[in-house]
Amino acid sequence: MAATTMFLPMRQLRATAPLILLCFLFVILNNIRSSHSRIMSISDHEALGSAHQDDIYNIPTGIANGDNNDDNGILMLTVNECDGKIDDGVRLALEKESTKASVNSQELAGSNVTEITTSLPKESTDTNEEMISEDSLEEYDDICSFPLGDMGIPPSDKDAVMAKKLRSLTFETASTNKIWHQFLPDIFRLSRHEVEDDDFRWHDYVKILLDFVTPRMKNSVQDLPVLHWDKVGNIMDLAFERYKYLQEIKRLGAPPKGVPAPRTIKVLVLGGSVTSGTNCGRDPAGAQHKGSEGKCRYASRFPYMLLKMLGTHRYRGVFDFKVQALGGMNSNIGIDMVEYGEGGPFDIVINTYSTNDMHIISMNEAMKKNTTLEESLLDVSQEFIRTVLDDSKRCKGHKLPLVLYYNDYMGNEQKGILEIDAYSRVMSTLTSYYGIGQLSYAHMMKHTIFGDTDEEIFSPSGWPERQIHPGRGFHTITPWLFLYYSIEMATTYCDMKSTNTLPTSHFLEHIHDQSTFTNWTSGYDHTARLPELLKNDTMPKLPRLPHHVPFGLPPILNKNLTLDNISSQWRATETSAIAFAQTECIDGNPTPPCMFSFLAGSVDSNPNPNFLKKKLNKVITQNEGWDLTWDYGKLGFEAQQHNASFAMEFDIKEHAKPVKVVNVMFMKSYGEKWVGSELRVHTTIIPSTKSTDILNNRTTSIDVLGFHGKNTSEIFSQKLILDKDEEDPGAKPNDRLRVQFDMIGGTTFKISGLMICDL
Repeated sequence: MAATTMFLPMRQLRATAPLILLCFLFVILNNIRSSHSRIMSISDHEALGSAHQDDIYNIPTGIANGDNNDDNGILMLTVNECDGKIDDGVRLALEKESTKASVNSQELAGSNVTEITTSLPKESTDTNEEMISEDSLEEYDDICSFPLGDMGIPPSDKDAVMAKKLRSLTFETASTNKIWHQFLPDIFRLSRHEVEDDDFRWHDYVKILLDFVTPRMKNSVQDLPVLHWDKVGNIMDLAFERYKYLQEIKRLGAPPKGVPAPRTIKVLVLGGSVTSGTNCGRDPAGAQHKGSEGKCRYASRFPYMLLKMLGTHRYRGVFDFKVQALGGMNSNIGIDMVEYGEGGPFDIVINTYSTNDMHIISMNEAMKKNTTLEESLLDVSQEFIRTVLDDSKRCKGHKLPLVLYYNDYMGNEQKGILEIDAYSRVMSTLTSYYGIGQLSYAHMMKHTIFGDTDEEIFSPSGWPERQIHPGRGFHTITPWLFLYYSIEMATTYCDMKSTNTLPTSHFLEHIHDQSTFTNWTSGYDHTARLPELLKNDTMPKLPRLPHHVPFGLPPILNKNLTLDNISSQWRATETSAIAFAQTECIDGNPTPPCMFSFLAGSVDSNPNPNFLKKKLNKVITQNEGWDLTWDYGKLGFEAQQHNASFAMEFDIKEHAKPVKVVNVMFMKSYGEKWVGSELRVHTTIIPSTKSTDILNNRTTSIDVLGFHGKNTSEIFSQKLILDKDEEDPGAKPNDRLRVQFDMIGGTTFKISGLMICDL
């Protein structure tokens, strides 16, 4: 019988007999091998339209595998092997149902940040379809009391006793270790990345690693976000509402009518070559199986695991991850990414630059400032934290993101143990001072690695040679650390909430008038289960209660900050911080700062160079000698001849913000090809016909070197400031901005990113 091609209708699968399910599973198993995957960024929607947004029945085909793929990501199932086992009535019903499998669901489109889609696993993942009854979710308004045994993944052990144990676990009653132990079989099963390891040939490897690190997981939790529990609670509430909505879609087979879709939790991950997966594809036991770095890296594994764990892999998930990771980037570049980056605002920002912050790049930057690496690291990391948590970026209804740091640096850029530990010392100081979170692979594994520096499972291969990129073991373990840390945050928050011990006095909604807050009868955090105050006049007089922790960022931490001035400085900024938090947002969110931007070759970028080329061609008006290149895994717009030149032009819209800065991200490299490399960036602001200075074009320029004497290729950024003073505020609405790029030395220069913004 001829093969019949159709979409897979979920409601029909529920109604068919087990034999039919087995047949369809067989088809999936044979077709999934050819699936592809992708991460879509904001601009992807422009090129692909709404194919992913409007059809929730179509099965997405993978996640971040690094393939150059221009298809629309839809997997077609072909029925032929099972033709003889499916009666004509069922087949006709399936074909009829497939014609209706286009449900308009703009609510599911979510926000304009990265959307991660996953492939249908080869193993059956529909076993949890019937776990949650029609009304079981409605009775839970609080994620803290929700039975974790009902969430997403089914118990691996179908024994009734085990199922009962799992359903008795909640975030408010169970410890992190208890939850981890009970779900360990499921965590192991979900650690297989089907796109990268379709036949689970890494089964024993994953099992041994999980056995090894489970007793050590607690050591990876360095700091919890003690000043930001309001953000943790808000994220948990949003995630639970989104989860319940997706479960309702699974139950109904379509979005519930009249119910607005809760938004996704938006996560920004920033990092360098370790995050992007360099060296991950190397087989730790030899060269027998070289994997794909794009599929192997933890930046792909963890989002994929979450999608499967929450049982939402067929739909847009609870979390939207935007991963901006590129070799040679450190926290200096990360500051620009946060300040000018698209896709925000974010709920969570994760800094994974630890290895690159200890890299030779950062060491040289410290030398230029005539300071130590540790002092430079404190300055740069503090600037990153303050940029993310800048009070001026607040607005009413929008909380600033939860900031987390991930420390994966285990040495080899420096050899001295005290030098290696500099990052840990600085981050312990900053995460404690700013009350933000930190998890650390390095802290968990340091005794294992220092006890055997020749091992290559947990640390970079090739020691003592200079190698800073850990392999597959690290990328397999890291998603477990993020999962464990997430559970630790949830259990700690829910435990404090249920026992009324959550410190809320510094939350904006709980800040009281200081005249009533400084006494023991009102305004402070009363602990549950303790008796009321006796207020007996014969008892000793109580001292003054300390003021609440000030709202907003503490003062900049430096040598001038002392016990004599820290309190006054912190309280002096509280009023403005509260004012920003009560300012109305524009369209519900802060206005995006950049009118045009791109970052070539990052994890989150569309892997097809033609996509970026199309984006550039929309604004390039003249080009001689520049083209996109992708050598040594580094995509960029590259000059390839003497005197190469190109120009871009932008019309500033009438109601847009003025353009005040052009930020060029570029690569410095070495070798004969790069000798003498130098680029001039020249801007011309052409006033609109409505302007009084129409005859006075304003110009600015900078020269940028692309060559250095170090045997590394590094990413730097340089800003061209357009708003010089009040009389020259940059490119205003209705002006035209022309940006010219001219080679004035050498034959090669590579632009890795460009941001044209109002900051």
